[in-house]
Amino acid sequence: MGWFSADSNSIKHPELDSLLKDIPSLDRAEREYVKGIFIKYKNGDINHEDVEKAIRELKLNTSDIIDPAEAEAIKDKLLSVL
Repeated sequence: MGWFSADSNSIKHPELDSLLKDIPSLDRAEREYVKGIFIKYKNGDINHEDVEKAIRELKLNTSDIIDPAEAEAIKDKLLSVL
């Protein structure tokens, strides 16, 4: 099983955790928080548009546990496989 769906250029939710684990600055609670944000936008696979929406929300919400540098790292990692 690959990191993304070959026919639709999307990330499957089970692979999202693996990709987030590759970002050293994210702890377990932060990974769970980010996964929750993505589930809100998409119940199926995650595409480029979903990444952009979720990252925008993470950057605009200054009261959450993700800082702008972490949000940018998440965006870079996820877009690298799309």
